[in-house]
Amino acid sequence: MDWRRANEMPELFASAIKNQKVGYITSPLESGAGYHILKLEDKRGPFVQYEDQWFSRHILLTPSTIRDEETTIAELNDIRSRILDGEDFADLAKEYSEDPGSAKQGGDLDWLGKGVLAPEFEKTMIETPIGEVSEVFQTEFGFHFLEVLDKRNHDMTRDLIEDRAYQILYGRKYEEELENTLRSMRAEAFVEIKELD
Repeated sequence: MDWRRANEMPELFASAIKNQKVGYITSPLESGAGYHILKLEDKRGPFVQYEDQWFSRHILLTPSTIRDEETTIAELNDIRSRILDGEDFADLAKEYSEDPGSAKQGGDLDWLGKGVLAPEFEKTMIETPIGEVSEVFQTEFGFHFLEVLDKRNHDMTRDLIEDRAYQILYGRKYEEELENTLRSMRAEAFVEIKELD
């Protein structure tokens, strides 16, 4: 099949591949003409976008008046050595990490793309092979080490379409509410005209 918009396909085909990722293969589909199997080879359009993403976890320690930089680095290297010796990363992150957002999740940062994290963190994350624990490094938040658990090229198409739809709906609702508010203010306004001598 050549390039087609979803609304140009039979409804049976369009609904079978709706919101699916490139490479998706349908189960057998029955129509009046027989049975079909579809494979989604590619997508294109203004909202089709793919993003490299990394799933990583880290442990953060921040220097303080009680613990200087040198002591912080030494303590973090000790925790890193314990992980390399076989202790569980998640358990140690819950116990020691000072990142309030990820510590309770065992240091997990979930899937993140470029431009989200501190530049030093992003550089280390990209350069660290999957399954390896990085050396200790510094960012504006303190000292870390990380482990990259996985990497993917994620289809962002559905997210972009949802964001666009939200913006359109929000814009419409905002204009309606603004008009209603202005009308209400005009209706409730009291104007007294006085003649000056």
